[in-house]
Amino acid sequence: MDESTFFRDHWTAIEPEKLAYFDSFFDLPAPVMDMLLAPLGLIDGNIAIDLGCGPGFLTAAMAGLVGGTGRVHGLDVNEEFLTRAVSNAEARGVGTVCSFQLIEDHRLPFDSGSVDAVFAKNVFEYVSDVDESLSEAHRVLRSGGRLTGICCDYGFYVAEPLSPSEVHELFDAAAPAFRDPFIGRRLRQAMRSAGFVDVQTTLLAMPDVTGVLRGVLENMLGHALRFGRMGQHRIDELRDRVDAALADGSYMVVQPVFMCTGTRP
Repeated sequence: MDESTFFRDHWTAIEPEKLAYFDSFFDLPAPVMDMLLAPLGLIDGNIAIDLGCGPGFLTAAMAGLVGGTGRVHGLDVNEEFLTRAVSNAEARGVGTVCSFQLIEDHRLPFDSGSVDAVFAKNVFEYVSDVDESLSEAHRVLRSGGRLTGICCDYGFYVAEPLSPSEVHELFDAAAPAFRDPFIGRRLRQAMRSAGFVDVQTTLLAMPDVTGVLRGVLENMLGHALRFGRMGQHRIDELRDRVDAALADGSYMVVQPVFMCTGTRP
């Protein structure tokens, strides 16, 4: 893959083993899904978009909130994700409320002012132009409609037992995997610039001490090797230390997430 477009391309072509990992990683506990979706204020009959829906678990949760008279449109750049999303929605009994569609760029296939809510979890780190993407979300929302964007900020990442400088070294080596690895801290102002008002921001930072986020670190190590920005010996050294910490109980990863919700006037 071209390093200059890898931030997008690696989501359009995902290895089978990673697809299986994402199935488990994105299937969040129901209380967590409820907490992430609560700011949208979804009610019966709403029409909503799950932008970057992945395997569709949050799409299905949104469908449960809009009821049988509502509609949730899941959009993604990966065809296999969409296939899985259809199956997951049907398995959860909301297949008739959900529809799924492949998109190729920032343009949303909806009329202006036609939807009540847009949800985008871990999307704006990877879009080519966040301002264009936010403007599209603003366009398709009705007056009073809401956008919730949820983004990581890898400048605040903690990964014990690695030192702060080693965490910076790792994410700097993996940087082409993101369009903007620091979008979390910038999202509120970007939404305001796009025309959203009353933008509310919450910072979520739950420590992981059981290895839930171990796969994220493995992805970063793989990216660092792929881009030739870190040698195999150094990668093995960091990996071994993380795994040793996981085994002896000293492992702790904190992945701060910024959740911003704004309203279209």
